[in-house]
Amino acid sequence: MKLLFLIENLREIGGGDYSIFKFAEFLARKGNEVIIFAQNKNTFYENYDLPRSMKIYYRGSLKRYFKGCGFLSRRYRSVYDYFVLNSFIRKNPDIDYVCGYLRDSAIKAVRIGKIFNIKTVNFVFENPLWMERDLKEEWYKEFKGVLKRSWLAAKQAYIESDILLSNSLISKKECESWINKKVQDFIYPGLDLQMADDVKIDKKENQLIYIGRLDSYKNVDEIMKSLSKIKNPLLLVIVGGGPEKEKLMKLSNKLEIETKFLGNIDDFQKFQQIKKSLFMVFPSSHEGFGMPPMEALYCEIPCICSDKPIFKEVYGGKVEYFKEHDLIDLSKKVKFLADNAEYRRKRGKEGRKYIKHKFSWEESADKIETILLANKRNQ
Repeated sequence: MKLLFLIENLREIGGGDYSIFKFAEFLARKGNEVIIFAQNKNTFYENYDLPRSMKIYYRGSLKRYFKGCGFLSRRYRSVYDYFVLNSFIRKNPDIDYVCGYLRDSAIKAVRIGKIFNIKTVNFVFENPLWMERDLKEEWYKEFKGVLKRSWLAAKQAYIESDILLSNSLISKKECESWINKKVQDFIYPGLDLQMADDVKIDKKENQLIYIGRLDSYKNVDEIMKSLSKIKNPLLLVIVGGGPEKEKLMKLSNKLEIETKFLGNIDDFQKFQQIKKSLFMVFPSSHEGFGMPPMEALYCEIPCICSDKPIFKEVYGGKVEYFKEHDLIDLSKKVKFLADNAEYRRKRGKEGRKYIKHKFSWEESADKIETILLANKRNQ
């Protein structure tokens, strides 16, 4: 098959952007011809070779130096799509599917599908009603203006898509309820097992790790606050970027918590930091899946998660849970793992066995390919 993926990613790439890129990569490794039109180049894949049947074109975007940059970026995107993306599609009339996800990418995929008569596949991760239940007042403040219009346009795009796929059973049910349309199946993200196994470290460090976007609903501040309640706290290593970084740096100084902000790093460096850590903390209030705990568990690193239903679906009893926003409960869990090396080893081995048998990018790509081929035969 010949597949066109549209990845409208920020410079600080998130879980959804990352998983779509990996779906595309492993579909290419299976022999499909994959073309990606992405917004920004990121660091996470720079230390390994991409398959020959995969090509990537980067549009770039303006940084928000002044008010109005967002508008200019959208105008630039429109011009680029008209002269570059559309021209590419006209020269490649044998594209079988155009694939998008979430908002802007999903909207663009459906628009292109209509113009060029190409089947559309959209991956659905989350929706406003689900986020409203999880984030409450914080979401009310965000869900207005351009964002609201974008979500409504995305909803229509999902309804008009030929195939919808989600990344968890919960996200499948949530999106079906929101758009009143069947999501064909859910595809769990995977893990690059060989890359993780190839990463070696000299020794463990007295640190815990968080990986993910630095958004307010990720609750990274709660990790710092929980550490402040413990004598001789561990070093907190934070991998990822986002709008909360400056606020978190100030909070770290205020609470006198030793924190290392690594920003966005490639996959090899990420697995190095995971393996150096004693455990991971992932206190997010909303996720469509939540990939970092999977990466930690495979590396035999235990993980503490907030007690959200999505984590219980994906990880079952293989992670430690704390009551969401309960700093006392979180502090107890952090201290217990920090003080009990034998328990960490036990839970790490259990976690690795679980992840190894349940998640892989190869299996994810197999499932996607089977669905696309079946749909193509039924045309």
